[in-house]
Amino acid sequence: MQKTIAVTVFISGMVSLAVEMAASRLLGNYFGASNLIWATIIGLILIYLTAGYYLGGAWADKSPRPATFYQILAWAGFTIGLIPLVSRPILRAAANAFDGLQLGAMIGAQAERRRGMYWYQGRCYQRVAGGYQPIPRRYCH
Repeated sequence: MQKTIAVTVFISGMVSLAVEMAASRLLGNYFGASNLIWATIIGLILIYLTAGYYLGGAWADKSPRPATFYQILAWAGFTIGLIPLVSRPILRAAANAFDGLQLGAMIGAQAERRRGMYWYQGRCYQRVAGGYQPIPRRYCH
């Protein structure tokens, strides 16, 4: 029985890694596959694993039987199977909300303002002594 549980724990660890890889593919269609997306996925998976270890440990202390362990795994497999069905409308709504915000343009404009450089009619200006002075294009990043 111990060998069966050890093999099951090993396989469930591989499944959690596969879910992480599948999440990156799922989110990549809507948000891209940048390092920020990967960091978010890894961080969330670690949070979910921590919560699962805590709740699963409490449950195992109350009912230390293999049948309980396999019942928890069956429910986990069922909920993982629901992810593709539920994720599409949620991710589409989230992507539309982010598109509406246009965060990239806003963050870029704020970064340029902090450096004191502005673009106006194709020329770059720098704030100098309360006014604006045109500067060469090569200095505007």
